[in-house]
Amino acid sequence: MIVAPDAWRSNGVAQSRATNEATAMTNTKTCAACDYPLDENAIQVRIGGQTVEVCCEDCAKKLNEAYASANATTTG
Repeated sequence: MIVAPDAWRSNGVAQSRATNEATAMTNTKTCAACDYPLDENAIQVRIGGQTVEVCCEDCAKKLNEAYASANATTTG
């Protein structure tokens, strides 16, 4: 039996699974620089008045450099 894409999407099981996957994804914290999943070793970095979490020192450095570069570009 071939199932049309619209029929698959309207199927309650597929919708439940998609909802559960979306919920799981929103509960997972990820690095502000590279989207790597964060664990208990996350590093907090203050960027532009906001605190964000990154996975490593390299990502912290990259965020700081990107923020400094963006501010230099917008301020003159």
